Amino acid sequence: MKTHYQTRQSLSPALSHLAFIDGMRALAALYVVIHHASLQIPRDHLAQNWLLPYFAYGRHAVDVFIVLSGYCLMLPVARNNGYLRTDYLMFIRHRFRRIVPPYLLSLALSLLLIATCIGQPTTTHWTICLPVTSWDIVSHLLLIHDLTGSAYKINHSLWSIAVEWRIYLFFPLLVLGFRRWSGSGTTLVTVALSAVLWFVLWQHPVEGISQEACLDYFGLFALGMLAAHLAFSSEQLFGMHPRKGPWYELATGFLALNIWLTPQTGTFTLLPVDLSLGAATAFLLVGLSRRTGSWFKSLLSWDPLVYVGQFSYSIYLIHAPLLQVIELYLIRPLGLTPAGASLFYAFVGTPLVVALAYGFYLLGERPFMTTRQKKPTTRFPGEEPLLRTSQDGVSIR
Repeated sequence: MKTHYQTRQSLSPALSHLAFIDGMRALAALYVVIHHASLQIPRDHLAQNWLLPYFAYGRHAVDVFIVLSGYCLMLPVARNNGYLRTDYLMFIRHRFRRIVPPYLLSLALSLLLIATCIGQPTTTHWTICLPVTSWDIVSHLLLIHDLTGSAYKINHSLWSIAVEWRIYLFFPLLVLGFRRWSGSGTTLVTVALSAVLWFVLWQHPVEGISQEACLDYFGLFALGMLAAHLAFSSEQLFGMHPRKGPWYELATGFLALNIWLTPQTGTFTLLPVDLSLGAATAFLLVGLSRRTGSWFKSLLSWDPLVYVGQFSYSIYLIHAPLLQVIELYLIRPLGLTPAGASLFYAFVGTPLVVALAYGFYLLGERPFMTTRQKKPTTRFPGEEPLLRTSQDGVSIR
């Protein structure tokens, strides 16, 4: 079978250093924290809420996370000549072990805090998490809360975990498409199909399935996979060679499109907003992977950012209830004005959330990050890989 993948020896030296991924994770996680902090301040004080105009687009950070997830999961595949390094069931087991235990611990922490100190409705954004019913708990345990109307209950940030888990179930099928046909073709089909499904669901809502299912995120995930594929293969994208393509220029163009579309965001325009940012992130990842010496790559690889990025998942999981604790037990007793609360959230609240999230990471995330020896890859008759690797060397969420 024809393959576009190269041996490791022929890969660009730029590919050996991927610290910028953690830098991007850190920025996305911090943006989400400040975004939700800005929503803690009542809307009738909008003029004094100086955070919101700059941090109003929390969904954008989730878009970036989804693209990064596709990129990181595809990297070991790309380094293994387009093959999963485990069979399907082992892949799902590894993903479950990495994602679900910290998620369940954050769910338990959120329920504990609701039961003890943040369970009463207030004027903050946290109120959308309340009240909590038995069905809310069950649907979260089954990771179907994004489908059942419970997406924002208990902890409003956890809606995307169910979306991402569902995408993982289809990841091996996407890998097969990349290997048997092409990365660009499989990505285009996935983006188109996910967009059609999203549009149909928007036009004809199905009982029991909510818009929080974010079917368009399958397309964003595939764009992340394509970025890793282009970074490690010789496949050309519309005649553009991976080593010479104008990746930064394409990223800038799609980012400009996203900036133009975002103020017009409504139910219908949400799809192009997501896809334009997803494409911008994917092309940026190709550029960062293929080129060295970029000042932006150096910025994203800054040690403090990389350090925070390594526990960005924990930040994402527990920041919402922590912000409500800060609101009720620090900001309100201090009698801060909305402007003062904005400053407090930015310069005290956010660092405090990061510090507490690091403690959660040590206790509830890092124990599940142990890498175990992978089983031999399951292959189709007549297909033989050109490259085998024992370690992918990439920290992925």
